[in-house]
Amino acid sequence: MNFDLLDNLKLDHEGMAKAIAQEIDTIVNQGGNDSARLAEEVARTPEDMMAWFDLGVAITADVDMLDYLMSQKYVMEHPGEEIDENTQYADADVKNRLYEKALKCFAKVLELDPDYYGVQYQKGIVYANMRNYAEAEKCFLQALRDDAEDASAAHDLAMVYHDMGDEERCSKYLEMAERLVDSNSSEL
Repeated sequence: MNFDLLDNLKLDHEGMAKAIAQEIDTIVNQGGNDSARLAEEVARTPEDMMAWFDLGVAITADVDMLDYLMSQKYVMEHPGEEIDENTQYADADVKNRLYEKALKCFAKVLELDPDYYGVQYQKGIVYANMRNYAEAEKCFLQALRDDAEDASAAHDLAMVYHDMGDEERCSKYLEMAERLVDSNSSEL
């Protein structure tokens, strides 16, 4: 959805609500622009690992967009109420269906190339978003085994441990992430 275009059109409340509802419906039923385009690409070239990987990432991004749109819908339906940025507005079942689609894409990548770089990290993100912390932990640990200098994997693993209530391991991996960021930036 092109929000700049919507801003320029100065849609009224009802028009904006309708545009948001249409975009939500599109994402849920067809996918966002990137995921719809990539779904066509994998249909044409089913052995293209990169297309499968990118489709999984795009579907994950669709969930973020869905949650954003649902938050905007909520704001329109509850004028004057503050939005808690940690609140998840999209239906958990819908989000989980999309996450499962992303995981199937990543499974296809691993079927084609078991060592494809970045898949474990992306799976970790999906599992963490699904609140399946045990699987997220496995994926982020594997991502760190694949690349011991992956500061993002260390940071996101720390967040998983935080969500699990394990502050000791959270601190350990946050420190690791900070060291890796410092180390990587000093090399530039």
